[in-house]
This record gives sequence, C-alpha cells and structure tokens, in this order.
Amino acid sequence: MGSGLGAITITGCIEHLSDEPDSTEDDAAMSDNDDEEDAPDGRGNIDGEATGGTVVRDTRFEVLDVAGSEYDLRATVEFEDDRVVVEGTISGNNSCYTARVHDITVEDGTIIAEIESFDDSDSDEGCLEIIVGITYKLEFSIDGDPPSEVTVRHNEDHITTAHP
Repeated sequence: MGSGLGAITITGCIEHLSDEPDSTEDDAAMSDNDDEEDAPDGRGNIDGEATGGTVVRDTRFEVLDVAGSEYDLRATVEFEDDRVVVEGTISGNNSCYTARVHDITVEDGTIIAEIESFDDSDSDEGCLEIIVGITYKLEFSIDGDPPSEVTVRHNEDHITTAHP
C-alpha cells in the first residue's frame, strides 16, 4: 500500500541504532547484536549456544532510508547458504521515526523477525507530521538446522513468510 505523498527525503533524524560505541567506517552503517539469550524447550536460540534446532547468530540491522514519498510496506527474504537477508519498508508516524529489530525468535523451526518503528527524537526536537517509509536491511547467520520458514512482522503485523 502506498501513500499519496509527494517525493520528500527526510534527513537529520537518524542516529546510530547500536547500543555499542560508534563503529569504524568499514561497518559504520551496520549494527551487530552479540547478546546471548537462551531459548527454552530446545527450540533453538538467538546468538547463544545451540540447544538443538535452529540458531540465529551475527544479527546485523541497518536503516537505509527514511522518506516521506510513495513507498510500499513490504519485506523480502533471501536465503544465501547459512545466511538470511531481509529487506523491507515499515511505516513511521512522523519524520523522526526510525526502525529497529524488536525481537528474533525461533519457534518449531520457524524464524520470526519482528521489526518495529519508533520515535527517536529528543523532547525539544521538531518533527514533520508526515507518514514516512523506513527502508531497512536485516541480516543474520544460521547454525544448526535450516529454518522451515522465515516470517517477518512490522509493528506486530504479519508482512510475509518465505521458505528456503
């Protein structure tokens, strides 16, 4: 679904999304998620030790563009050997919105990637009241069993499901 807005590119409201210190130029646009988190019941886990099943590692997320122009809310999933690449566009409620990975879970062989948009402005920052499209790229590696499918959600809404 596209918006009927004219072409406007929004700049100045995007910050580095990683909780880590600023990175070098070689990986300046990408953020790494190296947090370890164990999933119960042997379903696999995210960035942790294998408990059986599918394990997601080396998560990287990048906001590519925030634009108040016509855009399609979408996500595509590509499988590359032991790596998955998700590219998509999620909506934001004003020009200060950006996106981040809310969660990646593994349930019964299905990887569920949840992307959320959020207002990243300071309390004194002015934001244009315009619905924006936030284009992003999410990459992660897979250890263990390959997933049966990958599902992408934007702000809790199902966007797509892809099979390897």
